[in-house]
Amino acid sequence: MQLYNAMEVDVELLLKELKLTEFKNQTAQTLSGGQKRRLSIAMAMTMQPKVLAFDEPSCGLGVTTKRFVHQAILNVLSKDTTLLLTTHDMEEVEALVDQCCIMHLGKVLKIGSVAQMCAQQKFDLKIRGNDALVQVLVEELRCEYPTKNAVCDFWCFSVTNMGQLQIMNVLNSHGLLESEWIIEAAKMEQIFMEVVDSAQ
Repeated sequence: MQLYNAMEVDVELLLKELKLTEFKNQTAQTLSGGQKRRLSIAMAMTMQPKVLAFDEPSCGLGVTTKRFVHQAILNVLSKDTTLLLTTHDMEEVEALVDQCCIMHLGKVLKIGSVAQMCAQQKFDLKIRGNDALVQVLVEELRCEYPTKNAVCDFWCFSVTNMGQLQIMNVLNSHGLLESEWIIEAAKMEQIFMEVVDSAQ
C-alpha cells in the first residue's frame, strides 16, 4: 500500500508537470501526437529508474512545449537517476545533460562536459569602439578582424584561443569594463557543426 501511494503521488506530479492532468481520464488513443509524446515521457519516469534513456524526447513538439517538457523532466527527475539522451537537438543537450558525446557516422568525435565544450571552443565578444581600439583588441585577443553590426553598432569578435577571464583582463587593461560589451560562449549547435565539419 505504501508503494502504491508513493507511485500515485508521482503520477499526479508527472501529470501536472507535463500538463496532462486534464486528460488523465482519457485513453491514450484519444490524445494528440504531442500529448502522446508527453505521456510516453511521463510513463518512462513513473518508476524512477536508476537509468532513464530518452531518444529524441521532444521530437515533433513545438518550441514552447519542448521547453516546458525539458523543465518538467528536470523538475521530476530523481537525483539518483542517470539520464541517457540521444538527440540531434543541441538545445535539448544544453537543457538536459552535463556530459556530452558527439558522434558522426558511428564514430565518436568528442567527449566532455557541455560547459567545457562551450568554453573551449570559442567566445563571441561584442563591444562598441573606434577603429583604433578595434585594431588593438585584434592584436591582444589574437583573433581575426571583427565584423560590425550596423544596426546596434557593435563590433563582433570571435575569440578562440583564450578564456572569458582572459578576455575580461584585456578589456580591463584598456578601461573598457564600464563600457557596453557582451561575452557569449559558443552554443552546442555551433560546436556540433564545427566538430563534424572538421572530421570530414
